[in-house]
Amino acid sequence: MRAIAFALIVTLSGCSFAVKHPAVTAGIVGATLGVGTCEVGTDFDEHGACVLVGGGAAVLLGGAVLLAVLLGGEGNTVLTEPPPDTRPDPPSIDDVPPTPTEPAPAPAPTPSPTPTPVPAEPTTPATTPPAS
Repeated sequence: MRAIAFALIVTLSGCSFAVKHPAVTAGIVGATLGVGTCEVGTDFDEHGACVLVGGGAAVLLGGAVLLAVLLGGEGNTVLTEPPPDTRPDPPSIDDVPPTPTEPAPAPAPTPSPTPTPVPAEPTTPATTPPAS
């Protein structure tokens, strides 16, 4: 019963304890589950045996988590900020000046319109007045 009360007190105090001390948290959870299921299974008669079951579960789960934390990385159980990246930013495609291209050819002069032929007027021979 004391284990359950202790687990409730730790639970109500917030998650910071569980984040900072995962092995202890796993041990508390293991003990609570071990004692609780043993008490229900034995109709609340075998208190001594249930405390041993809870203690074994606490040692097993807490030890496994402790071993995983010690062997599994940098020893941090909380995400930490990575060191800042000191490399310069690569140039953006918008920052790069365009590559020089060949100059465009000069535009061809526009052709002048061709005059349309005008039909020639027929020339009539000059008529001389008749001699009288």
